[in-house]
Amino acid sequence: LAAASVVARAQVPLVLCSGHTRAEIEHLSESLELRHPFICEHGNGLFIPRDYFPFSIANARRIAGYDVVEFGSRYVGVTAALRNTSTQLGIEIRGFSDMPVEEVAAECGLSMLDARLAKLRDYGEVFRVLNGGPTAVDRLTDALASVRLRCTRGHRYHHVSAGIHMNVAVGMLCVLYRRAFGDIRTRAITSPHADLTIRRSVDWLDVLDVSAVASCSRRSVVRYSARVPGVSGRPSISRPPRECSVAAAARPPARRAA
Repeated sequence: LAAASVVARAQVPLVLCSGHTRAEIEHLSESLELRHPFICEHGNGLFIPRDYFPFSIANARRIAGYDVVEFGSRYVGVTAALRNTSTQLGIEIRGFSDMPVEEVAAECGLSMLDARLAKLRDYGEVFRVLNGGPTAVDRLTDALASVRLRCTRGHRYHHVSAGIHMNVAVGMLCVLYRRAFGDIRTRAITSPHADLTIRRSVDWLDVLDVSAVASCSRRSVVRYSARVPGVSGRPSISRPPRECSVAAAARPPARRAA
């Protein structure tokens, strides 16, 4: 909360980009008092508060106070494709759609509230493989790719959604900020395990050692910080922006109110 307050005072929009659901990010945004766009479910949805920009947004749907640009397939279609593919391979799976809230909470170490929010999915399914041996996940991942779905593998649970990378939504949002405010500089702050394709759409990329964040030592927290080559012919910034963001941030001119 303190870091978000620093960012707000600096008039830097803080854009949360995550594999979490819209409901989870909304809950976090409320606690951080953020009123900015966010990107959910590994880049499948870009949610922009209605009237945030002084122009209409092409290909956006109006949903519950947002202009929403969707890059991925809807949840029902993804879960159906996952189920059909796993059945064809003889691989048994169990996804969040099969699990009651209590099971999600127990399996993932979540509170009941957080488990409910995690189940409110719009684009991708979280699942685990129950049989098929050590090659089951590999075979399922390859088969899903053949129907244009991308499987992001975890330790026990995996995530499947349309083959979208985070940089697509980040890139579009940067275009919207530039259209509204002219020249801006962008910085992404992420972990080594996140979708690092985001580097294609920002000026600066910080990769953090999340396990060391609690130490509050920049030397131990920042795995590396790199200036990203200019995007679309724009020169890269010559020095880092202020060290105050915790996700992906885009900084418009000072005339933008926080």
